[in-house]
Amino acid sequence: MSTLVTGSLSADSFALAETFDAVPDLAFECERMAAAEGAPASLLWMRTARHPRLASALRNDPDVEETVVVVGRSARRLYRVWWRPDVTAKLDRLLRNDAILLKAWGNAAEWTFRLLYPSRDACSNAHEHNREYDLDYDVKRIQDGEEIQTLPSRGLTDAQLEALLIATRAGYFEVPRTANLEEVAAELGISHQALSERLRRAQETLVRETFFTDDAESDLEVERPRRA
Repeated sequence: MSTLVTGSLSADSFALAETFDAVPDLAFECERMAAAEGAPASLLWMRTARHPRLASALRNDPDVEETVVVVGRSARRLYRVWWRPDVTAKLDRLLRNDAILLKAWGNAAEWTFRLLYPSRDACSNAHEHNREYDLDYDVKRIQDGEEIQTLPSRGLTDAQLEALLIATRAGYFEVPRTANLEEVAAELGISHQALSERLRRAQETLVRETFFTDDAESDLEVERPRRA
Protein backbone atom coordinates (compact mmCIF):
# COMPACT_ATOMS: atom_id res chain seq x y z
CA MET A 1 0.00 0.00 0.00
CA SER A 2 1.32 3.44 -0.90
CA THR A 3 2.48 5.70 1.93
CA LEU A 4 2.51 9.48 2.04
CA VAL A 5 5.11 11.11 4.29
CA THR A 6 5.34 14.77 5.24
CA GLY A 7 8.69 15.67 6.76
CA SER A 8 11.03 18.61 7.20
CA LEU A 9 14.71 19.42 6.92
CA SER A 10 16.54 22.49 8.15
CA ALA A 11 17.94 24.78 5.48
CA ASP A 12 21.40 24.06 6.94
CA SER A 13 20.86 20.38 6.12
CA PHE A 14 19.43 20.89 2.63
CA ALA A 15 19.68 24.27 0.86
CA LEU A 16 19.34 28.07 0.99
CA ALA A 17 20.54 28.53 4.58
CA GLU A 18 22.41 31.74 3.70
CA THR A 19 19.44 33.08 1.74
CA PHE A 20 17.15 32.53 4.72
CA ASP A 21 19.66 34.33 6.94
CA ALA A 22 19.70 37.32 4.58
CA VAL A 23 15.91 37.36 4.02
CA PRO A 24 14.22 36.20 7.26
CA ASP A 25 10.66 36.77 5.99
CA LEU A 26 11.18 34.52 2.96
CA ALA A 27 8.56 31.85 2.28
CA PHE A 28 8.33 29.71 -0.83
CA GLU A 29 6.47 26.90 -2.53
CA CYS A 30 7.97 24.64 -5.17
CA GLU A 31 6.24 24.38 -8.51
CA ARG A 32 8.85 21.86 -9.65
CA MET A 33 12.07 20.57 -8.14
CA ALA A 34 15.31 19.73 -9.91
CA ALA A 35 15.97 15.97 -10.10
CA ALA A 36 12.24 15.30 -9.74
CA GLU A 37 11.04 13.98 -13.11
CA GLY A 38 14.42 14.89 -14.60
CA ALA A 39 13.77 18.62 -14.36
CA PRO A 40 16.92 20.68 -15.13
CA ALA A 41 15.99 23.40 -12.62
CA SER A 42 13.59 24.12 -9.79
CA LEU A 43 10.66 26.51 -10.03
CA LEU A 44 10.06 28.26 -6.71
CA TRP A 45 7.27 30.68 -5.87
CA MET A 46 9.03 33.04 -3.45
CA ARG A 47 7.29 35.57 -1.26
CA THR A 48 9.06 38.42 0.53
CA ALA A 49 8.79 42.17 0.95
CA ARG A 50 12.46 42.49 -0.05
CA HIS A 51 12.97 41.01 -3.50
CA PRO A 52 16.10 43.09 -4.28
CA ARG A 53 17.74 41.63 -1.18
CA LEU A 54 16.48 38.15 -2.14
CA ALA A 55 17.98 38.44 -5.62
CA SER A 56 21.33 39.42 -4.13
CA ALA A 57 21.18 36.62 -1.54
CA LEU A 58 20.44 34.00 -4.20
CA ARG A 59 23.36 35.18 -6.33
CA ASN A 60 25.71 34.77 -3.36
CA ASP A 61 24.26 31.56 -1.92
CA PRO A 62 26.77 28.69 -2.26
CA ASP A 63 23.91 26.27 -2.94
CA VAL A 64 22.76 28.15 -6.05
CA GLU A 65 24.30 28.05 -9.52
CA GLU A 66 21.99 30.56 -11.22
CA THR A 67 18.53 32.15 -10.84
CA VAL A 68 16.07 33.89 -13.15
CA VAL A 69 12.78 35.63 -12.31
CA VAL A 70 10.16 34.02 -14.55
CA VAL A 71 6.87 35.59 -13.49
CA GLY A 72 5.71 38.32 -11.15
CA ARG A 73 6.29 41.88 -10.12
CA SER A 74 4.68 41.82 -6.67
CA ALA A 75 5.69 40.30 -3.33
CA ARG A 76 5.20 36.82 -4.81
CA ARG A 77 7.41 35.90 -7.76
CA LEU A 78 8.33 32.73 -9.62
CA TYR A 79 12.07 32.02 -9.72
CA ARG A 80 13.85 29.41 -11.79
CA VAL A 81 16.75 28.09 -9.72
CA TRP A 82 19.67 25.98 -10.89
CA TRP A 83 21.31 24.18 -7.96
CA ARG A 84 24.90 23.25 -7.24
CA PRO A 85 25.59 19.51 -7.65
CA ASP A 86 25.59 18.78 -3.91
CA VAL A 87 21.99 20.01 -3.54
CA THR A 88 20.85 17.98 -6.54
CA ALA A 89 22.56 14.94 -5.01
CA LYS A 90 20.64 15.44 -1.76
CA LEU A 91 17.36 15.57 -3.65
CA ASP A 92 18.30 12.41 -5.54
CA ARG A 93 18.79 10.68 -2.20
CA LEU A 94 15.41 11.87 -0.95
CA LEU A 95 13.80 10.31 -4.02
CA ARG A 96 15.33 6.87 -3.58
CA ASN A 97 13.14 3.78 -3.29
CA ASP A 98 10.78 5.07 -6.00
CA ALA A 99 9.65 8.05 -3.94
CA ILE A 100 7.62 10.71 -5.76
CA LEU A 101 7.90 14.33 -4.66
CA LEU A 102 4.35 15.67 -4.54
CA LYS A 103 5.03 19.02 -2.91
CA ALA A 104 7.75 21.06 -1.23
CA TRP A 105 7.64 24.38 0.55
CA GLY A 106 9.68 26.35 3.03
CA ASN A 107 9.79 29.13 5.61
CA ALA A 108 11.59 29.98 8.84
CA ALA A 109 14.80 28.39 7.49
CA GLU A 110 13.10 25.01 7.06
CA TRP A 111 12.13 22.87 4.06
CA THR A 112 9.05 20.65 4.15
CA PHE A 113 8.60 17.77 1.69
CA ARG A 114 5.59 15.62 0.87
CA LEU A 115 6.82 12.29 -0.50
CA LEU A 116 4.78 9.37 -1.82
CA TYR A 117 6.32 5.90 -1.42
CA PRO A 118 5.02 2.68 -3.01
CA SER A 119 4.95 0.94 0.40
CA ARG A 120 5.73 1.29 4.10
CA ASP A 121 8.85 -0.81 3.63
CA ALA A 122 10.12 1.49 0.89
CA CYS A 123 9.49 4.45 3.19
CA SER A 124 11.39 2.85 6.09
CA ASN A 125 14.32 1.84 3.88
CA ALA A 126 14.57 5.34 2.42
CA HIS A 127 14.52 6.90 5.88
CA GLU A 128 17.35 4.66 7.07
CA HIS A 129 19.38 5.42 3.93
CA ASN A 130 18.89 9.18 4.33
CA ARG A 131 20.10 9.10 7.93
CA GLU A 132 23.44 7.75 6.69
CA TYR A 133 23.84 10.94 4.62
CA ASP A 134 22.72 13.37 7.36
CA LEU A 135 19.31 13.76 5.73
CA ASP A 136 17.42 12.61 8.79
CA TYR A 137 14.27 14.63 8.18
CA ASP A 138 11.76 15.20 10.93
CA VAL A 139 8.63 13.21 10.05
CA LYS A 140 5.51 15.29 10.68
CA ARG A 141 2.85 12.95 9.33
CA ILE A 142 2.42 9.50 7.75
CA GLN A 143 -0.70 8.57 5.78
CA ASP A 144 -1.71 5.30 4.16
CA GLY A 145 -2.92 5.15 0.57
CA GLU A 146 -6.64 5.20 1.31
CA GLU A 147 -6.27 8.45 3.24
CA ILE A 148 -4.69 10.32 0.34
CA GLN A 149 -7.01 12.75 -1.36
CA THR A 150 -6.60 13.42 -5.07
CA LEU A 151 -7.35 16.64 -6.88
CA PRO A 152 -10.60 16.42 -8.86
CA SER A 153 -10.00 17.18 -12.53
CA ARG A 154 -13.59 18.31 -13.27
CA GLY A 155 -13.21 17.07 -16.83
CA LEU A 156 -10.07 19.11 -17.50
CA THR A 157 -7.20 17.77 -19.55
CA ASP A 158 -3.78 17.70 -17.89
CA ALA A 159 -2.70 20.66 -20.05
CA GLN A 160 -5.79 22.69 -19.10
CA LEU A 161 -5.34 21.97 -15.40
CA GLU A 162 -1.66 22.93 -15.55
CA ALA A 163 -2.50 26.18 -17.36
CA LEU A 164 -5.13 27.13 -14.78
CA LEU A 165 -2.85 26.36 -11.84
CA ILE A 166 0.15 28.22 -13.26
CA ALA A 167 -1.97 31.23 -14.24
CA THR A 168 -3.62 31.37 -10.81
CA ARG A 169 -0.36 31.09 -8.89
CA ALA A 170 1.24 33.70 -11.11
CA GLY A 171 -1.53 36.18 -10.31
CA TYR A 172 -3.06 36.28 -13.79
CA PHE A 173 -6.60 36.25 -12.35
CA GLU A 174 -5.89 38.81 -9.63
CA VAL A 175 -7.15 42.40 -9.79
CA PRO A 176 -4.91 44.08 -10.74
CA ARG A 177 -2.99 41.32 -12.49
CA THR A 178 0.55 40.59 -11.34
CA ALA A 179 1.35 38.52 -14.44
CA ASN A 180 0.23 38.93 -18.03
CA LEU A 181 -0.70 36.33 -20.64
CA GLU A 182 2.72 36.43 -22.30
CA GLU A 183 4.55 35.74 -19.01
CA VAL A 184 2.36 32.76 -18.14
CA ALA A 185 2.62 31.42 -21.70
CA ALA A 186 6.42 31.68 -21.54
CA GLU A 187 6.44 29.59 -18.38
CA LEU A 188 4.34 26.91 -20.10
CA GLY A 189 6.43 27.06 -23.27
CA ILE A 190 3.49 27.91 -25.55
CA SER A 191 2.29 30.99 -27.44
CA HIS A 192 0.02 33.48 -25.72
CA GLN A 193 -2.66 32.69 -28.32
CA ALA A 194 -2.50 28.99 -27.43
CA LEU A 195 -2.67 29.82 -23.72
CA SER A 196 -5.66 32.11 -24.22
CA GLU A 197 -7.54 29.34 -26.02
CA ARG A 198 -6.52 26.75 -23.41
CA LEU A 199 -7.73 28.93 -20.53
CA ARG A 200 -11.00 29.68 -22.34
CA ARG A 201 -11.70 25.98 -22.90
CA ALA A 202 -10.71 25.15 -19.32
CA GLN A 203 -13.06 27.75 -17.86
CA GLU A 204 -15.90 26.58 -20.11
CA THR A 205 -15.30 22.99 -18.99
CA LEU A 206 -15.31 23.98 -15.32
CA VAL A 207 -18.63 25.81 -15.69
CA ARG A 208 -20.24 22.92 -17.56
CA GLU A 209 -18.94 20.26 -15.17
CA THR A 210 -19.92 22.28 -12.10
CA PHE A 211 -23.33 23.67 -13.06
CA PHE A 212 -24.53 21.47 -15.91
CA THR A 213 -24.25 18.00 -14.38
CA ASP A 214 -26.82 15.34 -15.21
CA ASP A 215 -28.53 15.86 -11.84
CA ALA A 216 -28.59 19.62 -11.90
CA GLU A 217 -28.94 20.54 -15.57
CA SER A 218 -32.67 19.95 -15.71
CA ASP A 219 -33.24 22.09 -12.62
CA LEU A 220 -30.94 24.93 -13.64
CA GLU A 221 -32.66 27.89 -15.19
CA VAL A 222 -30.56 30.62 -16.71
CA GLU A 223 -32.22 34.02 -16.63
CA ARG A 224 -31.52 35.81 -19.87
CA PRO A 225 -31.06 39.58 -19.80
CA ARG A 226 -34.19 41.47 -20.79
CA ARG A 227 -34.08 43.86 -23.66
CA ALA A 228 -34.69 47.50 -22.77
